[in-house]
Amino acid sequence: MFSRVFIFSAVCFLGFFAVQCSAKFLLETIPTFPELTQLQSYVEQLPQLSAELSKVDNYTLLAPTNEAFDSWLGEANPQPTLDDIEATLYYHLLHGIYPVASFTSLPKFTASFLTNSSYTNVTAGQTAQLSQDSRNFPLIRSGNGTNTSITSSDVVATGGLIQIVSSVLQIPKREPIVVRDAKLSFFVGLLTEGGFLSTERDEFTTQLTNIPDTVYFAPNTEQALSQFSNITVASTDQLSDLLKYHVVSGRLLYSTDLKDGMNLTTLQGANLTIRVGDDGSKFVNGAKILETDFLVANGVLHTIDGYALPHYVWRINVD
Repeated sequence: MFSRVFIFSAVCFLGFFAVQCSAKFLLETIPTFPELTQLQSYVEQLPQLSAELSKVDNYTLLAPTNEAFDSWLGEANPQPTLDDIEATLYYHLLHGIYPVASFTSLPKFTASFLTNSSYTNVTAGQTAQLSQDSRNFPLIRSGNGTNTSITSSDVVATGGLIQIVSSVLQIPKREPIVVRDAKLSFFVGLLTEGGFLSTERDEFTTQLTNIPDTVYFAPNTEQALSQFSNITVASTDQLSDLLKYHVVSGRLLYSTDLKDGMNLTTLQGANLTIRVGDDGSKFVNGAKILETDFLVANGVLHTIDGYALPHYVWRINVD
């Protein structure tokens, strides 16, 4: 049995090696596809990107079609600058080789080559989500919950793969914009009630959105909003601590990373504990995680059904 597995693995390796040996370089491969002429035009206008593509190894390029670019540019307001287009294309270049067969129902969160601090504060490169849709077709999810499908798959080029995609990926935006666009209305109401959106206080709109590699646990239920009026604190600093207790920085934790018994140190300084129920439901302290993996410019946001805080931390009443 072992010898059969070894022979099969060796054949697969030799087959892949043979394809790689006969593959063209990435910059030679793109022009061979008539549906990628717009992409080729941008590569020619962007010398830094062109230089990156000429030497890149161990990659997957998500290549938007001409139609995808036309749709993106037609809907964009304001129109993207050449810098915006370059950043967007860096976001389409992923670390690692991802053939269609590697896309499963369990999502993968993979780093891209986008590290420009004007567009992202994820130090390893802004993340894209790879998974499958309800029909088990490959699906790529980017900022603002944008879903992208693959139209031509597993195009081999030297050092990696090209997946030709139906739409342009959206670079994840700063958290306040994501919260608005995702219509997390109860969380927005909570932030408004707490004065976190005022010009006098910038914990949410500036400070907390500029911290790299950050996880947000956002209460987003009607009950959480109604409970907020019962919270009594001694100072605005204590109110800030309430918000910071729902933020973890210094590590990226997507839904697949949240494991039972995991302890996380918050910006407030106290710990959160992740629990996983018998049915797979996940909790942050006593708050149930509702929706997961909203990609933001500096990390990821998950919504929860209440406050994660232990009452004794500030001696406040949320009953």
